[in-house]
Amino acid sequence: MNRCYLSDERLTREKFTPGRRRLLDSQLRGFHVVITSRSKTFVVRTSRLYRVIGRWPLVTSIEARQQAHEILRLELIGEGFQVMAPRVRIPTLREAFEKYLSAKSLKPKSIHTYREVMTGYATDLLDLPLSSISTDLYTEAFGRINARSQANLHAALVGAIYNYMDAIAGLKLPNPATSMRRILGLHKMAPRTRLIGDDQQRAWYGAVQELESLTASDLFIALALTGTRRNELRLLSWSMVEVDQKLIRVPDTKSGRPLVLPLGRRLLSLLSRRKQSNGDASRVFPIGEDMVYHYAKKVILASTVPFSPHDLRRGFATLASKLLGDELVVKALLNHAPIGVTQKHYVVRCVDELREPIQRIEDYLFALWEG
Repeated sequence: MNRCYLSDERLTREKFTPGRRRLLDSQLRGFHVVITSRSKTFVVRTSRLYRVIGRWPLVTSIEARQQAHEILRLELIGEGFQVMAPRVRIPTLREAFEKYLSAKSLKPKSIHTYREVMTGYATDLLDLPLSSISTDLYTEAFGRINARSQANLHAALVGAIYNYMDAIAGLKLPNPATSMRRILGLHKMAPRTRLIGDDQQRAWYGAVQELESLTASDLFIALALTGTRRNELRLLSWSMVEVDQKLIRVPDTKSGRPLVLPLGRRLLSLLSRRKQSNGDASRVFPIGEDMVYHYAKKVILASTVPFSPHDLRRGFATLASKLLGDELVVKALLNHAPIGVTQKHYVVRCVDELREPIQRIEDYLFALWEG
């Protein structure tokens, strides 16, 4: 058993562990915290008594220490006493949301998206205690969110927040989002299917070539030739490009799986040209996200071909499936997680196996673009 000064800062660093582990206070004998896989609970224990004070962080270390001191003082003077468990204050949805964000290892973009949804919709619920949000109240708020995808995300977040607070504090409150989903269900979302057709490719490529921003033009072409996600290329640094090996390495992707992708001949030439002209720039495509969409709109106006950066990934996947006919190769090119025991643990794709397939895709696209 470890002994230390019990503080909120120290308890934040202590990890949940299987079984039961006691952390003793170094200043107040008998005062300690019991740590399990789901909770951290303040306790006073001596040879004559055992009192549970409450769970952290709903009971802070300062509040628990004050309670423990009073319990031990009364025991010392031998007075009969009844120590009331401290009243647990139920956090508001806003407070619980902040606790949830701080506890999870989320990417900055995810945090930004979650904040936009939670503070942009059903805001009348934010400052209500979790115990005050009934299923009917949440169902009504969910129905007011017109954007279907945002409504579904809001319900998922609220459900996760209630589950998290139950796990760390044992609140055992009815989960209004989960109840609503069981009764009504979430909005059905039709999968997006838009892509640039073969008959539109030449007009699209011509408009991309005419952009005044060579960086934007090169980025769109690279996205079409690799099927990577927008930010995987937009944030690509030169340290991730191995010109001699003719490949790129993206260690941090949306799926969490590092991406290693070979480069076709024309894309390799494009990157070599950018390397020579970029000077000391650390990024291959130094352009802001807002400007990506700015130039995408210019391409749409000039070519009359509607598209988004993610449509290029969808088009790459569709073309790869048509040309290659090998689902495992397509998944490897897109960096999709394998499904099934065999694919997960026994099928390992070497990057060199992907060179010929990605070159076939590049050749096909340039035949459409340049005729």
